[in-house]
Amino acid sequence: MVLAPMGIAAEPAEELDPAAATARPRGFVPGAPGELVRWETSDDGRRYTNLPARFGAAAPAEIVVYATPNGNTIEQTLGRQRGTDESFRYDIQHVLAQVRLYRKEVPERNVGLVVLEAPDLSWPTWRQAHADAPARAAAMMKSMADLVPGAKLSLVSHSGGGALTFALLNHAQTLPDAVERIAFLDSHYAFEAGEEHGKKLASWIRASRTHHLVALAYDDRKIRLHGKRVVKPGGGSFNATFRLIHALEGERMTVRESREGAFRRFVGEDGRVELRVHPNPKNVILHSALVSDDNGLLFALARGKGETLEARFRLGPPRLFTALVDPPPPGGNASAAATSTP
Repeated sequence: MVLAPMGIAAEPAEELDPAAATARPRGFVPGAPGELVRWETSDDGRRYTNLPARFGAAAPAEIVVYATPNGNTIEQTLGRQRGTDESFRYDIQHVLAQVRLYRKEVPERNVGLVVLEAPDLSWPTWRQAHADAPARAAAMMKSMADLVPGAKLSLVSHSGGGALTFALLNHAQTLPDAVERIAFLDSHYAFEAGEEHGKKLASWIRASRTHHLVALAYDDRKIRLHGKRVVKPGGGSFNATFRLIHALEGERMTVRESREGAFRRFVGEDGRVELRVHPNPKNVILHSALVSDDNGLLFALARGKGETLEARFRLGPPRLFTALVDPPPPGGNASAAATSTP
């Protein structure tokens, strides 16, 4: 896949010394202090990449690949303090702030972030529009794995972003070796056992003890928006979670249920399968709150990285990353009462 520069780049926030500039990956420019960024575009949408400015070749590399939710731009998905009268969407993901905090807690790893925005802001629409979507998804993942030799990928998605992961699952019988983690943040409602999603996931999980599958959901069966039911019968991530559990059990994988905090917890393969479902007794929309208010991205990235990090990034409020959120745009004032809105 050939990518053309978008001509959009952050203003340099720091001057790098000549040696650092020489080692800088091609096409990257300084972003926020300590970060290098690159913007690209192709027929498959826009791409934003963020690397630590001192990206060392010696340390293991992990690339967090985040597929945007329906209706969100990259900028909104990265998140920042909202300017006056700006869209609520800037305050419902905070992917960049969460990755910044994760980087601080895993200094032994080089952690990069790639955010992928679909054409027309919809990965399900992109998937339906391209008969070769599985091959396109595989090419995208290869290009990100090639960013750093030997890098491992953590594929994360929210909402319709899950369509990109399912396109990849449909590409071949086995997932690429570079994929170390798959995390569905309320984004797995397209899971279908009939498409062998369960079989492929089970095979991938068993292929290595470093592979982790995480899925977050809530009971969305009766939620309403403007007085109308949001989820059709059988739809939504609640039902998809149990389709996933049944499919894994059909692959002779034991999944045990317990309770942790507000969530029902389903665990398999010595914790390498971690599924959480919020019972949602108040019947409210928790779709985006799972990502930001509950620190969902941090939770997903911490699974399997030791008890200390897992305890640090427990699922639930308060937000842990607030100090690392970017300020509002120049001339804009942060909203006095910015709240998470679905």
